[in-house]
This record gives sequence, C-alpha cells and structure tokens, in this order.
Amino acid sequence: TGSTRVLGTQNVTVPAGTFQAIALRSTLRQHGFPFGSGPRTPWLAPGEGLVKLVFQHGDGSTSTVVLLH
Repeated sequence: TGSTRVLGTQNVTVPAGTFQAIALRSTLRQHGFPFGSGPRTPWLAPGEGLVKLVFQHGDGSTSTVVLLH
C-alpha cells in the first residue's frame, strides 16, 4: 500500500547541474519487506525527467540516485 503527495517546486543540485523540479513524497508499505518499504522523494525536472531520488528504506538504510550528466 502507499500514498503520494506533491511537495511543490524546488531547486535541486546534482552533478548534472541545478534544476527547478517538482518534488513528490511517496510512502510505501510492503508487508514482510522492510527494505522495500519507506518514504521515497523523487525530483522531476521538465525536459530531463528524474534528476534525483532519495529512498529511505524500512531497515534504516538510504539509497540516493542522481543525474550525472
């Protein structure tokens, strides 16, 4: 199960540059799978798509994906 909400427009800096992006916050709950559960925040920039994603896993670890170039 899960839910998603729009956080708004934010400037986000990654190795590929600084982008004005729409930030979302999704919370996923997968019973029995703590690694796949937790909040995810993607930043989506016009003309680029996904420029950053931060996933805080239910086991306490965090994965981050960024656009390099």
